[in-house]
Amino acid sequence: MDVSRLGLVTVALLFSTIVLGGYVSQIGAGMACPDWPLCPLTLDHFVVAEFAHRIVAFASFLSALTMFITVAGNRGSTPPRIRKLVSAGFTLLIVQVFLLGSSVIYTALQPLLVTAHLGVAVSVFTLYAMAYYSLEMINREK
Repeated sequence: MDVSRLGLVTVALLFSTIVLGGYVSQIGAGMACPDWPLCPLTLDHFVVAEFAHRIVAFASFLSALTMFITVAGNRGSTPPRIRKLVSAGFTLLIVQVFLLGSSVIYTALQPLLVTAHLGVAVSVFTLYAMAYYSLEMINREK
């Protein structure tokens, strides 16, 4: 898969994670899985919604990691602007997942942390979207 398609997949997964997170929040299912990162899977609608959010978030993380490794590994052929965008996005994603995501659960949805969680998620999405857009502009120039 070329890096531009990988960028599109990553952006789509990040967007889906944010949308699912909003859904989980609005139906009151944020604590349906009281542990992090695990979730006792049941057929309860709230648990399924929160588990789906975590699965899509994990897929987003893997896609973003793959893009980060691909871009870092192609230093000669990847413009510095794209490397910086992806590096910043992945750095924020690590903060998002391992600091904010877990803290939101461990503090039982403390509002300031939930807001920070969403804010960083949107920032990660924006950085990866900018990287994808830049890649597309380069491809169109070829």
